[in-house]
Amino acid sequence: MRFSVVSDLEIKNKIYDTSKTFLNLWDEQIEDEWIKVLSNYIITNARIKELYLYNNNITDWWTEKLFKSLKINDSIFVLDLSYNNISWTSFEHLSEYISNSNNIRKLDLSYNEITDMWISVLSDWIKNNKSLEYLNISENKITLDWLIALKDALIVNKTINELVISLYSIGIQWVKVLSEVMKFNPNLKIIY
Repeated sequence: MRFSVVSDLEIKNKIYDTSKTFLNLWDEQIEDEWIKVLSNYIITNARIKELYLYNNNITDWWTEKLFKSLKINDSIFVLDLSYNNISWTSFEHLSEYISNSNNIRKLDLSYNEITDMWISVLSDWIKNNKSLEYLNISENKITLDWLIALKDALIVNKTINELVISLYSIGIQWVKVLSEVMKFNPNLKIIY
């Protein structure tokens, strides 16, 4: 087990601090036992609007519990899942949560090894979502096919006004694809 008694106590204090509207558990490498505590806390605390879980090596069991609790208490506006190497199973749990969320405004999925296999699910969700304003998918395994599927979703979705994406692996083709998006969604700010 990674945590000492002091570290466990620090995490418990972060989770149980009900005065905050955000919960920052960046780089805590949270063990499965703390996910139960975190999930119960999320269910009972509607004050939490921002959840930062950067670099926690999220497991499938972890995401199942976490996203079930987030579905019960749909109060999260900001969700940072960057640097987690999210598996396909974990992504399915995330997708189910996000597909039913009406509040999520900012989603960070950067550095997660997202591949073409995920893009149809992500694109469908983006097409139908009416609350997302910021999406960070940088430093994933983006291909031109991935970008073309994403293009169609970004043309339909007018609420996303900022997209962070890494395009250096695609080459110059991305210019044509994203300029087509900009014709239909001129307010979209693309950071690459």
